[in-house]
Amino acid sequence: MKPRLFFFAAVLLYFVIKVNPVFSQEPIFNRVSSPEGAWDVITGITQDPQGYLWFGSTGLYKYDGYHLTYYLNDPLNPKSLIGNRVECVYADRKGIIWVGTFSGLDRLDPATGIFTHFRSKAGDHESLSDNIVYSILEDHEGTIWVGTRGGLNKLDQKTGKFTRYQHHENDSASLSNDQVRVIYEDHQGTIWAGCGSPFTGETPTGEGGLNRYNRNTGKFTRYMHNSKDPHSLVDNRVRAIFEDSRGNFWVGTAGNGLHTMDRANGVFERHLYNPVHPEKLSRPRIKKVSFADDHITFIREDATGAIWIGSFLNGLNRYDPKTEKVTHYESERRDGGFKDSTSWWSYTSREGVLWISTLFQGNLYKLDPYQNNIPYHGTLGGVFALHEDGLGILWIGTQQGLIRSDGKGDIQRFVIDSLNPRSLGNDNGTAICEDRTGTIWIGSTQGILNSFDRQTQDFTRYKNNPNDAKSIMGSFINALFEDRKGSLWIGMNEGLDQMNHQTKTFKHYTNNPNDSNSISRGPVQCIEEDKAGNLWIGIYNGGGINRFDSRTGNFKHYLSGANITSILQDSDGTIWVGTDAGLYRSKDLNTFSRFTPPGSEIEINAVGKILEDDHKNLWISTLQGIIKLNPARNEINIYGKTHGVNAPNLNYNAGCKGKNGMLYFGDQSGYYSLSPELLTSNPNPPQIVITQFRLQDQQSKAENINQPGSLLTHSKNIILTHSQNAFSIDFAAIHYSSPENNKHLFMLKNYDNDWRQSGSEHTAYYYNVPPGKYIFRVKAASSDGVWAEKSIEITINPPWWRTWWAYCIYCLLFIAGVYGIHRFQRERVIRTERERGRKRELAQAKEIEKAYHTLKTTQTQLIQSEKMASLGELTAGIAHEIQNPLNFVNNFSEVNKELIGELREEKDNPDTRNEILNDIENNLEKIIHHGKRADAIVKGMLQHSRASTNKKELTDINALADEYLRLSYH
Repeated sequence: MKPRLFFFAAVLLYFVIKVNPVFSQEPIFNRVSSPEGAWDVITGITQDPQGYLWFGSTGLYKYDGYHLTYYLNDPLNPKSLIGNRVECVYADRKGIIWVGTFSGLDRLDPATGIFTHFRSKAGDHESLSDNIVYSILEDHEGTIWVGTRGGLNKLDQKTGKFTRYQHHENDSASLSNDQVRVIYEDHQGTIWAGCGSPFTGETPTGEGGLNRYNRNTGKFTRYMHNSKDPHSLVDNRVRAIFEDSRGNFWVGTAGNGLHTMDRANGVFERHLYNPVHPEKLSRPRIKKVSFADDHITFIREDATGAIWIGSFLNGLNRYDPKTEKVTHYESERRDGGFKDSTSWWSYTSREGVLWISTLFQGNLYKLDPYQNNIPYHGTLGGVFALHEDGLGILWIGTQQGLIRSDGKGDIQRFVIDSLNPRSLGNDNGTAICEDRTGTIWIGSTQGILNSFDRQTQDFTRYKNNPNDAKSIMGSFINALFEDRKGSLWIGMNEGLDQMNHQTKTFKHYTNNPNDSNSISRGPVQCIEEDKAGNLWIGIYNGGGINRFDSRTGNFKHYLSGANITSILQDSDGTIWVGTDAGLYRSKDLNTFSRFTPPGSEIEINAVGKILEDDHKNLWISTLQGIIKLNPARNEINIYGKTHGVNAPNLNYNAGCKGKNGMLYFGDQSGYYSLSPELLTSNPNPPQIVITQFRLQDQQSKAENINQPGSLLTHSKNIILTHSQNAFSIDFAAIHYSSPENNKHLFMLKNYDNDWRQSGSEHTAYYYNVPPGKYIFRVKAASSDGVWAEKSIEITINPPWWRTWWAYCIYCLLFIAGVYGIHRFQRERVIRTERERGRKRELAQAKEIEKAYHTLKTTQTQLIQSEKMASLGELTAGIAHEIQNPLNFVNNFSEVNKELIGELREEKDNPDTRNEILNDIENNLEKIIHHGKRADAIVKGMLQHSRASTNKKELTDINALADEYLRLSYH
């Protein structure tokens, strides 16, 4: 007997609608909330070179994706905004912001915050032609063009004077109308002006026109509506002009006025709305109000090449040139939809995000054309198991039975039938597996294992029999897996079962507290087989991972205490393990470590299911969303709320990979089908700006530090004093796709050892930074994982006593000190030598005096007694006594030689030379003095010789005297 396959018609219709995928390339409109009601209607949007967006509304606003800065009129400040009713805003290439208001034109220098006003002055034909400004443009030559209610104006920024271009009734080469609503420069450098107003009372019906400006002549060529020419404009009131990337030139007017223009021939092709074929290229269907005519408000191309056409009263159209089909958006009530009936202004920011403002509801939307909803398929209950079989059939285990879907609209539901034992054993499908014979196995919450026979469409049930030890043991089946040998493994709350297909019996593996090689205690949540044939068993309730060795029947335990939710071995052989606390991996299949993507500030938490696509990317369901981890495992992308994923509802271990590469993830009310090939990401990196620099919490600009006249954004180096070593730096990664998911890292090179994660305030704080040269680096990634980096040098000068010139002074003082010490030591040596010389002189003088007395005594003795022991001894004594003064003379002569040498060395020091000369003079006087004493001794000897009667004695004394004279004069 076959199971019931019939359903109530309503249920069947529900599944036909809900299980089929939604449109996979549908754009997501994200509404941007106005902080504290800052604005009402956004009337203009522009982006400056630094990446900031500027919004015109009731006032002017600067936006970086995180913070909003206000600029409002202050009646007491003449340098504030000229008026709060802003109609348009434009950022030129230098970063100057031009603001068109109903009170005139303003020029804002963001570096100073000062507004310069330009107004229309009666009688001054070189002033602005009218104070109501509708449009502003800077052309490729840097000229500012201003469209007003009173004509077109060209500004000479050097003189502040305007050249007016206005309508002249008798001049067909003049401007066609003075209400200039739009100015545009095409890729050829031609200036176009669209004129005329669709609002009642502003411009007479039929007036306006498209104007082409000739730079050489200063004249205009007009393009006007001609009721007899189907290739002319539908209406003369032109509000939108645009040239797309393919060179198509678009013109939008009031009424049913969407055109493309052949500029060479001046011919227009009309793209009229056709209610029979609304999918064809056209503007949205026309609506009517009393105060204005419906008209095209903008034409814009997004980053994928799609053309967006805004209308005043009926939403907007998106035209896809690839399919040549139009999609209309208006007042959609579902999440991610466009909820307004109007569209007023559009702008594409640098990373490719499209911004759209509306008029009546005053909303601002942004959409990233690279960002699309992940298709979702609702079911009657939560999805806990998914499996795609070899035929491409998707089997879905839910709380309300088993669903079979062939992906082509053929859907079957299998539920329990109490009257049919061959029906599904339980409606709560918790695990699904296909064996090598093609049999589908389904596990349930009541421990019933079902096998499905494709031929008979019957189910066979296997459930626990208390009287049969070889029956299935469990009460709750969490996992099913067939290994390479053909064994079917069943993971249950009580442990692990292995089924013998031939005998239909089960072998049990349960925890034995006395056996450390048994399986861990807890529910078996997942099963994976590695390339070597080992089974990896993931156990919840702190059981960790168990690796099963089929040869020994033993289990080896890892990550004890962890709650395992999913296991996968990737194509490179790494084992990845998901837990309710994070992601782990093992490359050597023996040791596990927690995994955090390098350089990421995002921790991967609460992993539900891990899958690998055909390009080796890992896809991980988490509480943060579905995370993509690239093959290098160093970059992540998060697909969450902005991609239509309700992350908190994702279920543990509910997912599978299909044959065609499709990935499926189950949640509490259905499942997501994700095609990695179609899920694109924004390739543009964020634009990093360093917004503020504060010294001890005091805001500073670059011009207050070291670069007058420059924005901090342009600064290359900040120079500080040693006392300015406590500072903070504000920065931002400007990427408007999902700024809340942008990642910010920073470091102060030569101070920080590693990258630091930024908090939500995006501010880096530093205190007591020592003097030196540093580089402040900011590294940021968009929500799609595209990185960018910016740096700025910071120099903290040392105090004056630690500067180079101070060290030079210290060096000179040291050299002078060393020289002084050397000089002192030298003078002390000289003084010591002089004192030593004086002592030698005194000793020698005493010796001479002693010799003299000895000679006198000897002479007396010779006179008184002629009895000498020996004339030879007397002669020797006299010779010794005479030799002493000669030694004295020689010693002092040596001292003088030394002093003369010093005199030569001190040729540049006159004081020292004079001192040495005095010492030489004193020594000479002493030599002369003691030389005279020696002469006196000799003279005494000669006198004695004259008185002597001894001829022998006389002869010897005379000989001795002659020898003395010879030696002394020599």
